[in-house]
Amino acid sequence: EGRNCYRFVDGRTECGSCLDGYLEYEGSCYFVDEIGTAKFARVLTALLGRYLPEYADPSVSAEERAGRLRSWARAVGSWNSRVPPPAFRLGLNMETFLTPSERLGRLGNFLS
Repeated sequence: EGRNCYRFVDGRTECGSCLDGYLEYEGSCYFVDEIGTAKFARVLTALLGRYLPEYADPSVSAEERAGRLRSWARAVGSWNSRVPPPAFRLGLNMETFLTPSERLGRLGNFLS
């Protein structure tokens, strides 16, 4: 399932964060390398529906959005799977899927 679980003597089970290389979404762990494949398409559609803001450029393909998610998911998974666990966890938000130009368009280009 992509996470460490421990079974205690009294029969209860406790599971931690997803392992490095996995993305956690709605209680499940998804292998990062599957992002962008047909197997992950339903989850990607749900993620885009939940996190992609209205001002996102509609000409950016789902494949490019999946690539952005894959990069971010690697960083998030690496952080969240640290031992001992980090003091805070990273997650997904609407910035996860935005291209640099979309971010600058929203924030204004203060660098130029």
